[in-house]
Formats: sequence, structure tokens, C-alpha cells
Amino acid sequence: MKIRFESSSARSLKKSGVGYYANRLIANMREFSDAEVIESQFDFMGRQLSDSSGVETINFPQKIYAKLDYFRLAFPFDLTLKRTDITIFPNYALWPTIKSKKRVVTIHDLSFLKFPEVVEVKNLTYLKRVVPHAVRKADLVLTVSHTMKQELVDAYGIPESKIHVTPIPPAEAHLSPSSLNVHQKYSIPTKGYILFASIIEPRKNLDVLLDAYSLLPKNIQESYSLVVAGGMGWNSDDIEQKLTKMQKQYATIVRTGYYDNLTDAPALYQNASVFVMPSLYEGFGMPVLEAMAGKTPVIASDIPVLREVGGDASLHFPTNDPGALAKQLERILTDKAFAKKQVVLGTENLKRFSWQQVAKDLYEKLHTI
Repeated sequence: MKIRFESSSARSLKKSGVGYYANRLIANMREFSDAEVIESQFDFMGRQLSDSSGVETINFPQKIYAKLDYFRLAFPFDLTLKRTDITIFPNYALWPTIKSKKRVVTIHDLSFLKFPEVVEVKNLTYLKRVVPHAVRKADLVLTVSHTMKQELVDAYGIPESKIHVTPIPPAEAHLSPSSLNVHQKYSIPTKGYILFASIIEPRKNLDVLLDAYSLLPKNIQESYSLVVAGGMGWNSDDIEQKLTKMQKQYATIVRTGYYDNLTDAPALYQNASVFVMPSLYEGFGMPVLEAMAGKTPVIASDIPVLREVGGDASLHFPTNDPGALAKQLERILTDKAFAKKQVVLGTENLKRFSWQQVAKDLYEKLHTI
């Protein structure tokens, strides 16, 4: 079977969650001896790819192509490429093809329908146009959780049989001890710390964690820093101001800015006392598993997908209740036996996820479309 991936997100130097997903899926699909896996990407005049070895390139500006596709005016994506059995588009949009027998698209979440107020306007308009087209025209729709699968069925009326779930296990780097001294690198003043790790944008709901930290007893604040790991994203001015104000009030609030997911992230998780994911909405919740891989207890917002991913190994709180989160934090940070129990549960929970199994299940599914 010949499988082509549109790989622009996978080859980005600063990978998002979508980029990491695409990168690991491509790598693991290459493990099948009877599969020929090809990467294809727009690379106008050699400006986009630093390393184009093993990648089919299309000498046309990707931004212009995406705009043409938005208005249904794009030429076939694979017009100048070799024929293939299946083309997989891992980033929402399903581009036209002429040399592929089947097309597959990944829809990671429906935040633009569920929480449109926390999606950047230009992305909101784009996704509202391309996603309905993609799910209707694709031969197979991939998504990252069973929660998302049901949302797709409810939103677009497509049959469950057309949707295949591909979870997102943690990278191998998260499963090995890290020697990086994050306390020194990021000037973390206390041995223990509470970790938030994500790009900072409205749906990540950092506000509730900041408010919860301010409610903790002073002795806990003095013993446990709050480490906010991640760069500032869209519509983050208000939270930027709040963070700056609270940093003046609490010397124990630390910001790392952008961090590398394969070098810094494992060390940040492994050295944390507790990881908090307070999101209003997610398609999967990859950081929950990354924290569990680092043997760190997890507290997550009480939304269906984070319950699906974390299982019995994570604690939960209502998304708009900083008081409830503060109580969960205090319990984890003061009851060491309870924290150790959550770590054990997290290690067990991880056994449900592996890239080898994800790739195997997908490869078998591709043979049926």
C-alpha cells in the first residue's frame, strides 16, 4: 500500500500538537514492511524545507494554495506527484487530489463549534468552511478521542463507521528520565512546583489556575512555585496583564516562554509536584499523558475528553471553580501517600496508549476503505 501524508505540520520547527501528532503517525506508519509512506509538502523555491530529503515538494506558495482551496479554486494537490493509494491530510483541510484512490483527513477538535468565542476570528471562519467539506468528502475521517468521534457524529451526521480514533500517546522522550536541570534553566525558586504547560490562549483557561494559586495557604505558596510553561497565543493580552501583576505579588510564579517538547518538556513534567490542565475544551489532552509518563499526579478540568484520557488516574474540578481546584491542589501537595497513589494509577493508565498500536489499528482500517 502506498500512503502519502501532507506533511507541512509534521515538519514545522515549532510543532504544535497537530504537528507532533502528524510526525509520530508518519514515523510509526513507516514501520510496516509492506507500506510505502511518502511525505509531500509545498516548498516554493526551496524556502520552506531545511531538509527536503525523502519529501516530495510542490513549487507553489502554500498560503496562496490554501486560499485557492478555501474558495474551491485549487488545482489538485498531487498534480505533479506520483500516484498513490491513499493520501492522509492530518490538519483539518482535505485538499483536492487526482492521483490518489482514497482520501483521509484528521479533525482534531470542534472548538470552532463548541467554543467559537475562544477561537481566533480568521481561524473560525476558515474551519467553519473547510471542516464540513472535509468530513463529507473524505473516505475516512480520523479523530483523536472517542469524545471527539461522538461530537463529529452529532455535528455532521456522518456514520460512526466512517470515523476512526487515533489517540496521541506521549513521545518516547517523556518515558525516559531527563537530566536537564529545569530549576536552574528557568530560575524556579522552590524544589516543588505546580506545572501548567500549554500555549496561553483563552480555551486553556489559565485564569482559573492563577486564581486557585492565590487561594492556597501561604505556606504552600512559599514551598511550591507555579510554573507557567508556554508562549503567549491568540487573544492573550488580558491573561498577560494578570500574569505580570501576579508575578509582582508572588515571587514564586515563573514563566518559561516557549519550550521544546522533546528536550525541556520531559524534565518539566518529571520534576513537577503536580500538573494542572484547566482547559475549557480539548480534542484529546496530550499533556495529561505526558505528565503521567513523568510520574507526576494530574489535576484536570472536568470535561468529558479529559476524563476519557486520564481515566481514574486524574483528579477533576469544574472549569469555573478556582476554589475546588485549590482544594485539589492542597490535597495533592500535603498528602504524600495520596499523591503516590495517583502516580501509580497514572502509570497503569499509560498502558492503554502506544504509537505502535495506534499505527497498527490505522493500517488495518486503511485496508477496509
